[in-house]
Amino acid sequence: MNDLYQYENYRIFLKDWFDYRKSSQKSFSYSVWARSLKLKSSSTLIMILKGQRDPSPNLTERFANYFEFNLDEYEFFEDLVELEKTPSNKKQALLDRVQAKRTKKNLKIIDDQFDVISDWHHYALREATLLKNIDFKPVLLANRLIGNLSEQTISEAIKRLIHLGLIQKIEGKYHATDTSVTTKSDNYSKALQAYHNQILKLAQKSLQETDIGEREITGLTLSFSKNKMELAKSKIRNFMVEFMCEMEAQEGDEVYQLELAFIPLSKNRER
Repeated sequence: MNDLYQYENYRIFLKDWFDYRKSSQKSFSYSVWARSLKLKSSSTLIMILKGQRDPSPNLTERFANYFEFNLDEYEFFEDLVELEKTPSNKKQALLDRVQAKRTKKNLKIIDDQFDVISDWHHYALREATLLKNIDFKPVLLANRLIGNLSEQTISEAIKRLIHLGLIQKIEGKYHATDTSVTTKSDNYSKALQAYHNQILKLAQKSLQETDIGEREITGLTLSFSKNKMELAKSKIRNFMVEFMCEMEAQEGDEVYQLELAFIPLSKNRER
C-alpha cells in the first residue's frame, strides 16, 4: 500500500487503498468498508469516492481511526480533505502547508550518523553552501562562521559532510544535497543533548553581541495541560518545517539558526 504522503488527493488514496484491499481479500466490498466506518450504507462512501461529496469532520476522523493514522498523518489527511473543499483562489496557503508536511515526512533519519556530526558547525557549513558568492576554503570559512573555529576543524567537518552525502563537490563548487537531516522524535541521545547545549550557548552569546535588528529572541510563559504535550510538539515541529520552507534562501546573505524550547518552569508535586 502506498504512503499517504505521496498523495495530493485524498480520494485517490482511498480508491487505491480499496483496490489494494480488494486484491488481497476478494470478499471485501464497499458495504463491508462502510460498516467498518459505522456508516448506515455504502452510498455515502461511494459518493465520496466519485467526487459527489466530501466527508464531514466526523467521518474524516473515522477514516483516521480506521487507518490508525498517527497525529501527523491525521492532520495531513485532514488537510487533503480540506483542499477539495477550498475554492481554487484560496488554496495556496493550504497547498504550502501540505507541501511542508510532505517535506517533513521525507526528512532522512540518520540517528547513528548524527553522533558523528553532532557539533553545530557541520549544519552551519552545509547551509553555507547556499550563501551568495561563498568561497568554501577552510581558512575563509573559519573567519566567516562564529565560534572561533580552526581551519582544521572546518576541513575535517567538510570531509564528514561529503562522506555522509550531505554535501558534494561539483566542478570545484560545493553544494548541499537533497538529503535532509533529522533524528527520531523524542530520541534524545547524548549527542543530541550536546548539540542543543552548543546552540543555546551560541544564543546566549548572540543575545549580548548581535544587533537587535539582526536577530529575534522572544518568549512566552503560560499555564499548560500536560495531556496536550503531543499536540504541542506536533505544532512546534510543523512550524519548524513550514518556517524552513518559506524562509530558506537559495542565495542567502548569512546562515541563521532557529532554536525553539518548550520547557516546564514548575515541578510536578507527585514526583
